[in-house]
Amino acid sequence: MNVRSIGLKKVATDTAKPVGQVPGGDVTDLTRVQSGPGLLVGSGNVVTGFTQPDSSHISFNYSNPGTTGYGGVILVLGSDTNGDGKLETFYNLPTGGMVFQVTGGVSRLRVSVSDDVSYVTGADGKAQYRSVDLEFSGLDATNSYIVITQDMLTTALTGFHVGAISSVSFVVDKNVLPNTSGTVNVRSIGLKKVATDTAKPVGRSWWRRHGFDESAVGSRVIGRERECGDGFYAARFESYQF
Repeated sequence: MNVRSIGLKKVATDTAKPVGQVPGGDVTDLTRVQSGPGLLVGSGNVVTGFTQPDSSHISFNYSNPGTTGYGGVILVLGSDTNGDGKLETFYNLPTGGMVFQVTGGVSRLRVSVSDDVSYVTGADGKAQYRSVDLEFSGLDATNSYIVITQDMLTTALTGFHVGAISSVSFVVDKNVLPNTSGTVNVRSIGLKKVATDTAKPVGRSWWRRHGFDESAVGSRVIGRERECGDGFYAARFESYQF
C-alpha cells in the first residue's frame, strides 16, 4: 500500500487483487446491513444509466468528468434507529477488510468512505459526514477485487473510526481511468433491492427510516457528496420519497 499526499490530506492507494488474495475468498456479505444503493449526485452530469439488477450487483455509466466533474454510487451502511432523521448505528469494518468486486473496464477508481463524525455546513444546516479517499488501481479481468482495510483508512486519516462506518461511495472523478467514458460494475452480497413506485402523499420510506432527509416527493436523489477541493469529498445524505 502507498500513500499519496495532496496538501495536508492523504489518499491511501492500493492495487486490485485476484480472488485468491481477498479475505474470505469473495465479496463481503452485507445482508444484515440491508444497504440500498443509490445514485451519488455530484457535478457535471457525469453519471448515467444507474441500475441495480439484483441484490448483488449495481452498475453505472460515466462520461468524461474533466477536471471538476464527479459522481458515482453510494452505499449507506448506517441506520436511523429512533426516527430522528440521523444515523445512530454504524457499520463495523470486518477483520481483514471490506471486499467488493469492480468490473466493467475501469482500471483505476476512487472510493470514499465516511465514518460517524458529522458536522453542519451550508445555509440549510444539513449534516455531512467525515470522509477519507482511497484509490485502487490495476483493475482488470483477473485483478477485480478491492479490499478496504483498517490500515488504508487510518493511513488516509489518523483516528478514522473503522468501527463506525456510515457509507461507502464509488466515485468517478478526474482520477478515474479510462477518463473519457466507461462503465463501473460493483458486486457485493445482500444489497437491498430498491423497487420503484409512484410517489405517495404520506408515509416514511425506507430511506427516511435509515437516516435520510425527505423534503420533497417524487424525486430519486439519494446521495450527495460535497467536493472539498482537489478530489476530496464529505458525505451528505439526502433522499426523497419515491
